[in-house]
Amino acid sequence: HRRGERPTVATFTKSGCMHCLEPACESVCIVGAIQRQDNGAVTIDHDKCIGCRYCQLACPFGVPKYEYDRVIPRMRKCTLCYDRIVEGLEPACAATCPSGAILFGERDQLLRIARQRIADGGGRYIDHVYGEHEAGGTAVLYISPVPLDLTALNTDVTTESVPGFTWKAMRQLPVLVGSVAALSLGLMAYSRRRAQLEALAKGGGEQ
Repeated sequence: HRRGERPTVATFTKSGCMHCLEPACESVCIVGAIQRQDNGAVTIDHDKCIGCRYCQLACPFGVPKYEYDRVIPRMRKCTLCYDRIVEGLEPACAATCPSGAILFGERDQLLRIARQRIADGGGRYIDHVYGEHEAGGTAVLYISPVPLDLTALNTDVTTESVPGFTWKAMRQLPVLVGSVAALSLGLMAYSRRRAQLEALAKGGGEQ
């Protein structure tokens, strides 16, 4: 492409949890299901999760996903393959990446590698390590050959730690754990029953 034009090269962006150094999702989880582990992975204990979706609202990257199709829904997201890390293995994405685009290691080491690749790239990469400062810093880092607004990355994220912001907003929400869970189950049961009746009606069946 010519200088000043938007690039036409195809790019691929790994989309997943950024594993914030100070996770907003952890700070708003009302049952303590989300925790940042010592190795930097932010995990969800699904035995504790009630699917309240507070983490989904708080995440500046829009990562946690709600299991709409389950009777007892939970929140899901990348856990940095925590079960593999504790066994001394790399996350699956890093272990299987054939081009070396995904690396796993200590954050300081990865920052040095990222900056070196930018310096040695001869203008191939934009001069920015995404995740170094976003949301107060994240364990997952990106460098990109195209402007970040052309990728799937959120470029509107603050550089300050997010939990302080989210608590101001989340404190305004009612903490009704039992009611939230019961209401969610009731609505899902109603929706499924309605869908079944509509399907029977269209098929000419009887209930």
